Amino acid sequence: MAEQAPGIQNTRQLIVALALGALVVLAQNIYISKVRQEGRGRMVKILKVKRDAGIGETLSRTDLDVVSISSEQAKSLGNVVYAKDLGLATSVALTQPVQKNNFLWWSNINPKENRNPANLPRPGYTNVQIQMDPRNSPGTIVRPGDTVDVLGVVTVNGQRGYQPLITGVRVLAIEGVGRQEDTQFGRRRPNDSARASYARVAIEVRKDISTKLYNLLSRVNKSEIFLRRVSPPRDPAVAGQINPKLENLAETAAGPSNTMAGGFNN
Repeated sequence: MAEQAPGIQNTRQLIVALALGALVVLAQNIYISKVRQEGRGRMVKILKVKRDAGIGETLSRTDLDVVSISSEQAKSLGNVVYAKDLGLATSVALTQPVQKNNFLWWSNINPKENRNPANLPRPGYTNVQIQMDPRNSPGTIVRPGDTVDVLGVVTVNGQRGYQPLITGVRVLAIEGVGRQEDTQFGRRRPNDSARASYARVAIEVRKDISTKLYNLLSRVNKSEIFLRRVSPPRDPAVAGQINPKLENLAETAAGPSNTMAGGFNN
């Protein structure tokens, strides 16, 4: 028995060493987990939009909510406007349209863009926002300042097919969603420098025609609306006009407002 004592002692020492090692690893994991939780728990205040607003409008304090989210979540959202910049956010005109319940991004209120009249509708005109499906966007084929036709699938005289809804309208702005690389054309997709992901497109339409266009858009399936770039611009006699074949459809809406989505057709 005496000869076995050193072996038993070594075994006990090994067990103790393993136990202490396990405790050290456990303590490290607990510490790392605590640090991560504290990081996630750190709260910041950012701005959230309470109403739809178009290019050229200025948001007031009552148009914005201050919401608290974790710093980690705010970082994942990208270039959002923090509450500390509320004064600036309510002192400059929008350079891109915003929608109710969306966060406010710097690309919506970039003060440098406010000096560019190309982003603002002319007197007698307004902006009409078209919700686009980013998956159908072919990148920078269409850019702010371009002239486009808006096409949609409608039924005319019993035949269903693509028809111009309105022709020769100017693109005011494009708002993209993607990695944090803002340009006036949208935000670049990750690992794709040649394409951009578009969320909304604002076009310039005469005020007396805008209601008719909204009526038409309510009759078109949201996945069947496309923009076609026009070069050179349309003849002024037909530019910005509702398709005469669709005048009857444009008099009334089909039902509740339909969020528009689609892609581009070059």
